Amino acid sequence: MNQITSSLLVLCEGDSDVAFFRKLTKERGIEGFMVVCGRGEDGRCLGESGFERYLMALRGGAASGPPVRGIVIVRDSDSDAGAAYGSIKRMLKRVPEMPVPDAPLQTKKAYGMSLGIVLIPGSDRKGNLDTLLLDCLVHDNTEQIVRCADEFARCAGAETWSAGHFSKLKLRCILAGITKGNPGMLLPTVLASHDCPFSLQHAAIDPIADYLRDFSRAVGTA
Repeated sequence: MNQITSSLLVLCEGDSDVAFFRKLTKERGIEGFMVVCGRGEDGRCLGESGFERYLMALRGGAASGPPVRGIVIVRDSDSDAGAAYGSIKRMLKRVPEMPVPDAPLQTKKAYGMSLGIVLIPGSDRKGNLDTLLLDCLVHDNTEQIVRCADEFARCAGAETWSAGHFSKLKLRCILAGITKGNPGMLLPTVLASHDCPFSLQHAAIDPIADYLRDFSRAVGTA
């Protein structure tokens, strides 16, 4: 576990989520959060399985730095947002002295800790970070590029895929076509680049950004 540098954490599934929330909090001026993921022995993010590992280590005193007073857990909605929330709720009940929010975008305080859950692309939508980023794509020929990606997805027979996998296919095709000189650029690198093709001021992100800002203000000043 890396040294804690803030009393507020955003706990993510993967490197792309970490890059997104670091950029989001910076561009929206949301202060106070350290963005992390649960990592394995090889240093890679462990996805959803990393949540419990990270929280167990945190409650076990493995972290150094300021005491953590608030955590926002971020997970993909995948094919069922309700099931996604349920999986986090069950995980939290396995961690000693960890508050369990009643619903996404609601904060629960207990045991000296405030905790919230954010589902991506939203608590009423299917999909993942790729789904949300498709909403926020900004390019000179956005509509044409998206239509071409849709056509490729149909040709590939991907229409029966889950919403998350379908979005991932489309976004990878689009990024390969518009990242000149490096069509294989990974999503975390795209998000961190100066030429990032996504508007993090897009209205689709407002509910997430507003919740993080409210959480920071309420917990950070408590």
